[in-house]
Amino acid sequence: GSDSLVSVAELEATENVATGVREPRRIGLDVARMGGDANVLVVLDESRRLVAVESWRGEDLMQTTGRLIDAMRRHGVEGRNVCVDSCGIGAGVVDRLREQNVRVTAVDFGAGAVGDWQTLLGREAAFPNRRCELHAALRSVVRARQISIPSKFREVIADLASVRYWYDSRGRFTVEPKDAIRARIRRSPDFGDALVIALGSGLARKVAIL
Repeated sequence: GSDSLVSVAELEATENVATGVREPRRIGLDVARMGGDANVLVVLDESRRLVAVESWRGEDLMQTTGRLIDAMRRHGVEGRNVCVDSCGIGAGVVDRLREQNVRVTAVDFGAGAVGDWQTLLGREAAFPNRRCELHAALRSVVRARQISIPSKFREVIADLASVRYWYDSRGRFTVEPKDAIRARIRRSPDFGDALVIALGSGLARKVAIL
């Protein structure tokens, strides 16, 4: 619909684009909450192309930490380019990594906007929290063809296309709460969230504001 953050067609159109992006590889990890959500890990390569998606359930935080360290080794991603959901129990993963001197980027969706994507979103853009800011960044890189999402990653595409947005009474870009999305689509949008979290290290490139 017209209130969708991005459409399926827009996402599918990025499959074979030459993004023009050159940056370090990134990992995004959405840590599962209680109640059956999945842990989801995504990998973006140097051109910001989605190259791997892994998901698992039923493991404790130490096992999740171990899986992340293994993925960092396999995909050659440095700690500073690893973005981990630090809301709720995800903070335990971040703490355990830091105990091992693995310095990752903690992404707290409930925290205030950071402004690291201003060159993309514009200095005048306003957001009620970090979650809205990063979803706006995702929307802009999709429309600017500065991210590539192969169609085989259907869960990621479906989750991102399920998010609705609007502007609040203060003119701030606002996205639908995760619980509201879960109630509407009858699943948690963990795959989409992991990709959005991967943008949390703020390695933004300047493109036209859309």
